[in-house]
Amino acid sequence: MNNEMNLWGDILLPPRQILKQQAEILEKLTNNIIKTEIKCADYGEYQLLISHSNAIFNDNILIATIYKANNYPFIIQQGHYGKQIEIKDQQEYIEQLRLILSSNDTRDVITNILNYEY
Repeated sequence: MNNEMNLWGDILLPPRQILKQQAEILEKLTNNIIKTEIKCADYGEYQLLISHSNAIFNDNILIATIYKANNYPFIIQQGHYGKQIEIKDQQEYIEQLRLILSSNDTRDVITNILNYEY
């Protein structure tokens, strides 16, 4: 019987790590036809970019963070011009990512990339 006592509490993953995991899942789901990149800018801002594996440029932004996103709270935005959403904690981030990544807009982008002939 395991009587280990966890005194650490819940360990929160950094937002970038959660997004990286989802990017890797997308690549697996598409048999690596879609490639992903998490592009970091200054001050902890980053973007999830996706493209066809044969494409030269990786310019389809699915998620962009606004301001520092190394810790909570921070702001995310869907695509280039999407609505900005303030994220207060890890649970809210996961819920918002789920909504964005499973949205019709995101599916349309993925479908267009998969159907494009290179």
